[in-house]
Amino acid sequence: MNKLIILNKNDNVAVTPFVISPQTKFENQDIVSVDPIPFGHKICLKPINKGDPVIKYDQIIGFASKNHKTWRTCSFS
Repeated sequence: MNKLIILNKNDNVAVTPFVISPQTKFENQDIVSVDPIPFGHKICLKPINKGDPVIKYDQIIGFASKNHKTWRTCSFS
């Protein structure tokens, strides 16, 4: 079972409930992971540009520190 935790429909990141290997297909979504993603890390649900808000819980939790592509890990400050 490969499910991401999406806390709110307005979020632009999801949380990984397990270690994700590259090329993992996610249940109920037509996506495949690109990078290895550690347990508990965020994964971008859509492209996020440097300086754009990172939204989780329908709240801004930071701003992207670089450009992020969909289905990759997300870093922010």
